[in-house]
Amino acid sequence: MAEELGDPFNLIPPEMYAHFSGGIAGYGSLCGCLSVAASAIGMVSDRETQGKLTQELFKWYKDEAHPCWTPEGEEEYPREVVNSILCHVSVTKWLKHAAEEFGERVEFSGEERGERCARVTAATCKKAIELLNAEADGVFESEHNLTDDVEDCMTCHGDEGDATVTHGSDSCLECHSDVDISDDHGGLDINEMKDKIDQIK
Repeated sequence: MAEELGDPFNLIPPEMYAHFSGGIAGYGSLCGCLSVAASAIGMVSDRETQGKLTQELFKWYKDEAHPCWTPEGEEEYPREVVNSILCHVSVTKWLKHAAEEFGERVEFSGEERGERCARVTAATCKKAIELLNAEADGVFESEHNLTDDVEDCMTCHGDEGDATVTHGSDSCLECHSDVDISDDHGGLDINEMKDKIDQIK
């Protein structure tokens, strides 16, 4: 875009995104490729469009088995659905799965993890472009939904519920274990809570 369209895209220094790696300067928060892709969507979209396309991109990322793209002539890597947009969760789940597939421990600083994340980044850029093109052509349709646990938890923890209010769309159960949830909900196990949620709904 910088070469074909010039201003303002040729005024954006790529270096401003260098610290997004490792979940923003190594903090393991939002996956860096999602941060950059969302920024790119924001450069060419109004606020409403930014929201719906970024949400769709994030939901796709959670649902996809990564890495879903393999460079031509290269070995296919083990794929894993990460169910989170957080670098910490995404990389940790993949490292565990990859170790099982490769038969040995895979390190974060290792070549395999770096290659995996490079492939995830390429696929995410491609998906963002596809979403922008679909919107421009007037054919965009959302194909991904929130995970069931988010909808279940927000039944009580959203503004309409009667429990402590929270906010978010990432999978609750990737960070809150069954034990944590049980302790916070009077000793109920997760299946008992789902029964109560179904009654409320």
